[in-house]
Amino acid sequence: MNTEFAASIAREFAEYLNSHPEEAKNWGPLERGSDIPECDHISLRNHYLYSKREPREIDEVERAYIAAFNAAFAG
Repeated sequence: MNTEFAASIAREFAEYLNSHPEEAKNWGPLERGSDIPECDHISLRNHYLYSKREPREIDEVERAYIAAFNAAFAG
């Protein structure tokens, strides 16, 4: 499965937080099971059509999001 979309929006969110320190102080690295911001979660559901995916595929997408966010977030 191509998870580049998930990684892309995660990096975008991390870069936004990096440039807005007041908001960034409310965030930390994400872990498995962490809540993905609602607007990004909706984007992931719509892009990857979660309703048609196996749970392991959804996990793969969310792991890619978390890894990309953590790699880009300076927090």
